[in-house]
Amino acid sequence: DHSPPVPCCPRNGTKIGSSSFIWPNFVMAGGIMALEVYPESKDTSKSSSSSPRPGRKREDRRRSRRVSKSVAIRADAYRMRFSEFESMFKHKLGNYFLKEYLREHHQSDCLDFVNEVDKYRRIVQPTPSDLRVVLASLRRIALIEQDENENDQLRNIQQQSSHDQRHPSPRRCRYGLPVDHVLACVALGKLHAGLFDECYDRVMGVLRSFYPSFLKSDSFLRFVRCMSYCRTIKQSDLRVLKCLGFGAFGRVLAVEKRDTRQLFAMKEISKVSLRSNRFSWMCKNEMEVLTMTNSPFVLNLKYAFHDKTAVHFLFELCTGGDLLAHLQRAPFSLGQVRRCTTEIAIGLNHIHSLGWCYRDLKPSNIMLTESGHCKITDLGMCLRLPKNGVVQKHVGGTPGYWSPEVLAGVGNFAASDYWSLGVLVYNMITSRNFPDPLSEKRPSRRREREAYKAFKPWSPFTKTTEDKQRALKDPTMKYIDATVNLPEDITGPVRDLIEQLLVVDPVKRLGGEGGFERFQRHPFFRRVDWKKVERQESKPIFIPQKVVFKRRLLFPPKIETRGKRMDFSPIRDTSAEKRTYDKFMFTNEDAFYDEVVESIQHGKGNKLKLDGDDGPCVIC
Repeated sequence: DHSPPVPCCPRNGTKIGSSSFIWPNFVMAGGIMALEVYPESKDTSKSSSSSPRPGRKREDRRRSRRVSKSVAIRADAYRMRFSEFESMFKHKLGNYFLKEYLREHHQSDCLDFVNEVDKYRRIVQPTPSDLRVVLASLRRIALIEQDENENDQLRNIQQQSSHDQRHPSPRRCRYGLPVDHVLACVALGKLHAGLFDECYDRVMGVLRSFYPSFLKSDSFLRFVRCMSYCRTIKQSDLRVLKCLGFGAFGRVLAVEKRDTRQLFAMKEISKVSLRSNRFSWMCKNEMEVLTMTNSPFVLNLKYAFHDKTAVHFLFELCTGGDLLAHLQRAPFSLGQVRRCTTEIAIGLNHIHSLGWCYRDLKPSNIMLTESGHCKITDLGMCLRLPKNGVVQKHVGGTPGYWSPEVLAGVGNFAASDYWSLGVLVYNMITSRNFPDPLSEKRPSRRREREAYKAFKPWSPFTKTTEDKQRALKDPTMKYIDATVNLPEDITGPVRDLIEQLLVVDPVKRLGGEGGFERFQRHPFFRRVDWKKVERQESKPIFIPQKVVFKRRLLFPPKIETRGKRMDFSPIRDTSAEKRTYDKFMFTNEDAFYDEVVESIQHGKGNKLKLDGDDGPCVIC
């Protein structure tokens, strides 16, 4: 008989289909479709399963008292830590719960005004359009209506003189806000960053008056419990959704965090590979750099942990794909090239400011977010920049993208990354690799063996291993051929940008002497507002197609190896390895706070359940 076994109830073994069984209900548990079955009971009053076991209520009451006491102790500690309003207002997680409390007390208009003024202060050159939003928010707080001639004043700020302004008569405004003074400054064209300072301080004083009651509220207790659950994670906290790709020593998986239901990209590096190869230093360097990075254009580390099989890094999941996939479809427009180059350069400058050289800039290492912004990934090739005369001469990177000084073993510098950026700009414009200038000059390896061995010229654009060996024998770069032959349709500032980035001498190269500031002043970026781009306030040129992952999985997906030999066998760490791997236990607190806030905001009515030492913390 090959018929499938009859499923039974997990509680008492009742067979599905029998008279004592009722049909199950489908429930959602952590994004997984699950079955919840309940056996039918004829006499619930006499059923032993319906009544709690002896002492259960007493045990629950004791545990509840212990949890309440623990939360109360932590709440007192956090009240001392966040005794000032500003400390809570600047904290990412505290800011969310404080604002929710203030909105419950009908202070939404004050919060909106504070947010708009903060945005206004960051603008280098405010315009009348920037003022309209702030003034509208200010009017709502002061409970006054808009003047009839205010729009005309905003349109003609630069044309009006101080003699023909009509100053409005003083009005009584709520909270004593000096609205008339602000409007008078606007009429005179005084659009300075401190225009709303006095109004801002008075509104903050109003919000500050609610802080003592907030410290005694349920909102503050929810904040305390969330703060208590920021901890390192483990494999059981995650659920694998899909395999995204493979590398030299590991793979990248799309995973879901069970408590907050947030998606991450998890990079797994096999411990077997780390032990058998001599590249464990790359993993250490990557971890060291990732714990320091904090840039919107570098893929920042969220969590890190290790188990018996591998070292795991969790990053933001970029659903827009990598740059290589987009370039394989079609080249970018000049606007797209300018925006991507700007964001990548800001990310590179951030890595350089930490004292590291990236060394592996290429299209496949640039990921696009859902909103179309670029993020630099895979920092395993990073090396320290020269310091106190010590120059790292290790040759590393990707053939065709590494700079001449790296290939020749001269050293790794910040300007080396700008060479790779020049090659990448060419890739984005043409959707092709940079041409090899020695392709027609190089003797045939099979037909002309003697001439091939005696051949000394080499090029950084060549992808053959023989050119790497020739370059290492030529540290003075006497035989280098780095001829830049650009197509005729590449003209104007972008052509000059590529030519200046692909200068052999790293000192004369754009980004070398003068650094990032000199790079920003290039004519190709003449109309770029670098501060606005860095704050991600400018609209992206294009929005990539979003990748959607199936979350409702009844069974874990099968991870295909695609011919790659991946050995994720469990091993026992040596004492030295254990000391090293223990440094890989990492939690980015700010990322956790953002994760919790996003889960609450986009939970669509679902409760957020965080498991901790004191039991589950349920946040509505």
